[in-house]
Amino acid sequence: MKNLELTKKQKFWLNHIEAQHQSSMSKKIYCEQNNINAHQLCYYQRLLKQKQDKPAASSSFVALKSIPALQPINLVLPTGIKIEIPSSQIGFIKEILSHI
Repeated sequence: MKNLELTKKQKFWLNHIEAQHQSSMSKKIYCEQNNINAHQLCYYQRLLKQKQDKPAASSSFVALKSIPALQPINLVLPTGIKIEIPSSQIGFIKEILSHI
């Protein structure tokens, strides 16, 4: 797993998740021997997997030099959301983006 921004608790569980994977023990046995809760291990395994799979937010924008007349602007966000903006609204969009 990439080194994401993790809380102390998430790092604790990530260490146990990785150690359990490297061991030849089942989750149940590993948790019993390490005196930790198996349900919490599974919970953090799911939580950290979701955090890893979630696309990172991007704060970079591409400057638009010129836009052919009457063609809409299509934006695709990192989350997969698609936005189509009529080229007649480019001034309005520039104003909104300048405040972000």
